[in-house]
Amino acid sequence: MYHLDSLDETLVKKKHKILKLYYSVLYLLMEHFPHIAWYLNRFSNIQMIMVIKQNSIIDV
Repeated sequence: MYHLDSLDETLVKKKHKILKLYYSVLYLLMEHFPHIAWYLNRFSNIQMIMVIKQNSIIDV
């Protein structure tokens, strides 16, 4: 079993915040600039954004 020490935990939390920010920005792009979102979709999972949106996790 792998246990996170406090340093790792803060890194994970920071990474999670960055991901939330990234996906909320990407979601805004989708709403306003669909063609940009289509291009970004090659590198990201748009469905993930929809899941985040449905669960109202976007509160950055």
